[in-house]
Amino acid sequence: MSEQTRQQVTIAVDLKKYRIRIHRSTLALLGTPKYVQFLVSPSAMMLAIQGTDKRTNYSHRVNLAALHPDNSYEIYSTSFVNKLCSLVEGLDSAYAYRLTGEIIAEENAGVFPLSSLQKIDGLEER
Repeated sequence: MSEQTRQQVTIAVDLKKYRIRIHRSTLALLGTPKYVQFLVSPSAMMLAIQGTDKRTNYSHRVNLAALHPDNSYEIYSTSFVNKLCSLVEGLDSAYAYRLTGEIIAEENAGVFPLSSLQKIDGLEER
């Protein structure tokens, strides 16, 4: 794959509030989708976010009008955070974590190895 089709991005997962933050620029790289779907591969220890314009039972609506002042969009998902915690030992539920991955433009998806999890200190309260 060429360098132009893969760009590095980050997302944040707040374990305490079951919140996933996706930055506006990441949503733009996903094709500014109407919905996003979270995919988890336990065997590959990977997380993916795929943008889609079709609603499914597992997709989350993206409302760009609801962006926070820091240009991030927040999605709350207890089941996603619980799945993440079951896959990665030692996560502290009082903290938020950053995942670093890359966009695969051809798939309207971002992929994030769970090995890229980094604890975020001092995440501001919302």
